[in-house]
Amino acid sequence: MVNGPSTIDKKMKPTIPQGTRDFGADTVRRRNYIFNTIRTVFELYGFQPLETPPWKTSKL
Repeated sequence: MVNGPSTIDKKMKPTIPQGTRDFGADTVRRRNYIFNTIRTVFELYGFQPLETPPWKTSKL
């Protein structure tokens, strides 16, 4: 079976989840510098790393 234009047009288009955004290369470099600085200072004072999920689903 061959996919025609009508099949392609009906597919869902990807979107960014609400409340999120993309960051460009310059912003990512700045953010990494800041996060690395914070991480280094925290480790100097004996704090351990912790990662949590970026978001969770909730019922409204």
